[in-house]
Amino acid sequence: MSSMLLVKLRRDLRTTWSRFALMVTAIAVSLMVFGAVLLAYVASTREIPNAYMGTQPASATILLEQPLNAQEMSQLVDDVQSRPGVIAAAGRTQFTSDIQVNGQPRDTPLQVFVAPPDDPMQMAKFQVQQGSWPPPPGEIFVGRDSFNLIDVAVGDTLTLTTPAGAPAQLKVTGSVYDPSLAPAPQEQTGHAYLSTASLTSAGLDQLKIQVSDTANPSVPSPDRSRIVAVAGGVAQWLQEGNGPAAREIQVPDPYAHPHQWQVNSLLLALLTGGIIALVLSVLLVANMLNGLFTQQIPQIGIMKAIGARSSDIMRLYLSMTLLVALAATLLALAPAVVIGRALLNQMFGFLGILPSSFEAPAWTYALIVAVGVGLPPMMALIPLVTTSRTTVRAAIDHHGAAPTPSGLSGFLAWLTRLRRVDRGLLLALRNTTRRPGRFFSFGRTTGECRQRVRRGDVTERGSAGNC
Repeated sequence: MSSMLLVKLRRDLRTTWSRFALMVTAIAVSLMVFGAVLLAYVASTREIPNAYMGTQPASATILLEQPLNAQEMSQLVDDVQSRPGVIAAAGRTQFTSDIQVNGQPRDTPLQVFVAPPDDPMQMAKFQVQQGSWPPPPGEIFVGRDSFNLIDVAVGDTLTLTTPAGAPAQLKVTGSVYDPSLAPAPQEQTGHAYLSTASLTSAGLDQLKIQVSDTANPSVPSPDRSRIVAVAGGVAQWLQEGNGPAAREIQVPDPYAHPHQWQVNSLLLALLTGGIIALVLSVLLVANMLNGLFTQQIPQIGIMKAIGARSSDIMRLYLSMTLLVALAATLLALAPAVVIGRALLNQMFGFLGILPSSFEAPAWTYALIVAVGVGLPPMMALIPLVTTSRTTVRAAIDHHGAAPTPSGLSGFLAWLTRLRRVDRGLLLALRNTTRRPGRFFSFGRTTGECRQRVRRGDVTERGSAGNC
């Protein structure tokens, strides 16, 4: 680009700075929303499955007709693990109870998860944050998100009702992080964990199994139909007298957090809204640039008359569009990261997830920059090419009227044939509809003229420019 065109570019930016500021703001705001939701979506789709799969969730849970004690369940687990298609097995139970904390009743129920003390916690496991598994006899662990819900603290005495109906007093000595469960505040149910050593009357009536994948037998299968088939085979094997009969088989969505679909649906809806807002803002910018290009057609004719080529004009206005896009992208990138992490924090709190990292992969940042810098020039390409190819003759003949008459112009032409219609009124209507954009910008131009008069740049209306 020649030095003269650079001078024109700087002067255009200076004289129409308010228009360019509006363009930059429109793109920056929509790009900020799009970028924040994209960063949150990508990071959440990585962290939530990682946290959930870190618990080694069971493929299926077989509920038994009769509960077993710890020794009987240990023998059954060893037998089930030798069944075809079963990687691992574990015996568990759970029950829900009303509770008292230090003798004071609580309105919130408590869901208690029970495991044998010798359970290696290789499947359907949880992370003990305070204390060590198993808790000693007479002690219980509480879920990290349940302390505030049931108003309990480490060291308090928790009284619950066992499945046999007898009360049991247990001391709270630790906390547990279990991302496989829905957060306690959402369910309005507290979570607690103990071993059969603390509650000898609790029988184990749940058999949890992991089903192997067909292609790779050492990893869990994501195929729900295979899980159902293997779990049904185990239940049939139990029915044949190898253990207590199965009364129910539970097969959840394979290896998906119970509330992940809610987060994905919400983020996808926000991402769709961000994309729509970004496209609309870019269309607005393209329309404003088209209006600017049209206003400068006489200047384009002058530049071409003194030797400028269409490619020079193209580079001039393309540089102008790129500057707008680059400024908007730089303005939106940092707020998008901040808002995205704040949104992630809310989402992880909603699911009770402790993320390992809030960072999104590098390609998401590259995509935001590519969309912010590349989309506006792409949308403005057609009017940009059309304007740059304007000939000197067409520029000289340009008088601001629309190239093709509109339907309203035809209607006004028909009105001229009516004798009783005032000719002055028809002239005013024609001037108004000939260039609607100019009519709607009249109020803004008048306001600018008044400001110039106040500053002393213009002494009277009509002495300079549009004033």
